Amino acid sequence: MSTIVSYAHIKQNTVSVNGKQLFQALPTATLSGFLAEAYKALGLSYPKFHKMDLQCKLGFLCTELALKESNFITGNDLSKTAIVLENAASSLETDRQHQHSIDDKSNYFPSPAIFVYTLP
Repeated sequence: MSTIVSYAHIKQNTVSVNGKQLFQALPTATLSGFLAEAYKALGLSYPKFHKMDLQCKLGFLCTELALKESNFITGNDLSKTAIVLENAASSLETDRQHQHSIDDKSNYFPSPAIFVYTLP
């Protein structure tokens, strides 16, 4: 039997968990700025967050928030657990960064750190 125990949405500069809005930034905020503001405002503490690409930051925030106030991780068999992540553009933002890193033939330096995130 499948049961959704918690869910988080990040959409249009708003963070909500189980339908309750937790954070909203100005509509003019960039995605990068919005994610940094949300991370700080929600009181999360994971130093490697700032090194992640945007898609990883979104996944991290959604997972952290959906599970934050529950005992789900300690109270369930995680081998029988799934996390469903969905977005509209796969890894398009990272694909663009990777393409930009190989466009300039005189400064050709494709980053393996970026390439790994182009694999959805």
